[in-house]
Amino acid sequence: QKKGYFQSTIGRKWHYDGLGFSQRVNLPIQGIANYLVLMAGSKLLKKGYNIISQVHDSLIADFDHVPTVEEIWEFYSTCIGVQLPGYEDITDFWDGEVSIGKNLGMMVDL
Repeated sequence: QKKGYFQSTIGRKWHYDGLGFSQRVNLPIQGIANYLVLMAGSKLLKKGYNIISQVHDSLIADFDHVPTVEEIWEFYSTCIGVQLPGYEDITDFWDGEVSIGKNLGMMVDL
């Protein structure tokens, strides 16, 4: 805090300039969550999924068909299987939810 920035476990820096106390406390949590979502999105893109957006801690994918249970499971397990560098021994720390729908306004939790 004295240096004016937060450095994550992976070495990324976020500056505190103009942030209040609660924002500074939340920054490391949201920053690492953002990194995990980006890592999951990268893995899903490599597997051929059509990732169209990231909204906070969520990934949005587009399918040209109704996804199978197996596709939904692969998507979900890829996301929760992301490993944070330096914490590879944690195997069941992340959790998530899956929703499906024709558009964001029609999403239903599975």
